[in-house]
Amino acid sequence: DASPAVGTLAAFATFAVGFIARPLGGIVFGHFGDRFGRKNTVIVTLALMGIGTVGVGLLPTYDRIGIWAPVLLVLLRVLQGIAMGGEWGGAVLIATEFAPPGKKVLYGAFAQQGSPVGNLLATLAFLGLTAMSDATFENWGWRIPFLASAALVIVALYIRVRIQETPEMRVAVAAQERTKLPLVEVLRSHP
Repeated sequence: DASPAVGTLAAFATFAVGFIARPLGGIVFGHFGDRFGRKNTVIVTLALMGIGTVGVGLLPTYDRIGIWAPVLLVLLRVLQGIAMGGEWGGAVLIATEFAPPGKKVLYGAFAQQGSPVGNLLATLAFLGLTAMSDATFENWGWRIPFLASAALVIVALYIRVRIQETPEMRVAVAAQERTKLPLVEVLRSHP
């Protein structure tokens, strides 16, 4: 029963919470990446992103569960944002720590292309759905890209499980250079 303006603002707010949660994900998963390794962390962030995205596709409607539908949608968006915050930093670290000398910036730049490529794929997926009638799209068609993302997650998890820990992280583990609270160390050393 909300006005179109309120509905639009609610949609943008739901979209925004994922972006607002990203710094929290960077802090939390940056800590875990420094403590337990880059590889393990990006596996967890990818799994969380997959759960959040597929969860949106499986979410019951407001007609079925009432107020819990938008509440769960916001929580799934927060989960996606936290995962993305950790994912982005982890991907850049893995790319740069595997880079040969003199190529760290170039390799790190490639990791930045994941988000634009993901946005392009999402746009193409929804473009493909424009052949549906509006009623079909609104009823269940919008769920297809969210559910189909499970295939991408499975492929990406397979790849990530097979990569090795980064050379720099292996050296840090061997030298027992890991700090107990990496965030505190960062704030103390580089305020």
